[in-house]
Amino acid sequence: TREQTLRTAIDLLLQSRSLLPEAQAVLLVNKLDLVERWEVAPSTLVELRKTLAVIETSALSGDGVEQAFAELARSLDP
Repeated sequence: TREQTLRTAIDLLLQSRSLLPEAQAVLLVNKLDLVERWEVAPSTLVELRKTLAVIETSALSGDGVEQAFAELARSLDP
């Protein structure tokens, strides 16, 4: 996962929250199967998790995808 991609995702999230403050979000950090190539520091994800649901996923293996949907569904439950 590239640092610029993460910054873009966060910018989009902030824009969407300004328009739809009640909207729920889960940030998916993809390429869990290539974690050794990630540009994003683990400490960055720790900080993000303080204010946002962050799920590490792999589109290749499907790891974390079900967890991401479950987390989003939980956030929608009144």
